[in-house]
Amino acid sequence: WYQRRVRGLLAISRSFFNKIGKYDPGMNVWGGENVDISLRIWMCGGSIEIVPCSRIGHVFRVHYQKYKGNFPYSFGKEGSGLVVEKNKLRFATILLPKEYQKYYFKWEGHDENNLPDFGDVSDRQLLISKLHCKSFNWYHKNIYPELQLTR
Repeated sequence: WYQRRVRGLLAISRSFFNKIGKYDPGMNVWGGENVDISLRIWMCGGSIEIVPCSRIGHVFRVHYQKYKGNFPYSFGKEGSGLVVEKNKLRFATILLPKEYQKYYFKWEGHDENNLPDFGDVSDRQLLISKLHCKSFNWYHKNIYPELQLTR
């Protein structure tokens, strides 16, 4: 339900990436960072461009074949499902206003009054405030007006 980049396929200036807070250091491994960075790009003064004639390469880790398609890193005891879930809860809590959070939590199958611990996000919320980023309501109205909320 978001306009976003595909995993890992992003070209961004280093200075803008640094300005908008890089990747959230509270997110673990991967999952949800694509939506988080995409929303921050739009809401904090950037834009996402589609470049139809561009060429993209992907470099796998040297020992990728050794892992037979499995991840060469660990999600820890929580496993990939809970790690990704917590990452997504972080961006939702940081970037979505309360009236959107309730729809997002419902869509993800969460009780908004009983969320798993996803860490302290106050530093990320402060960053959004210091950058004077536009609101998700602005994003919804100006960038993605086709977004329909499921009630």
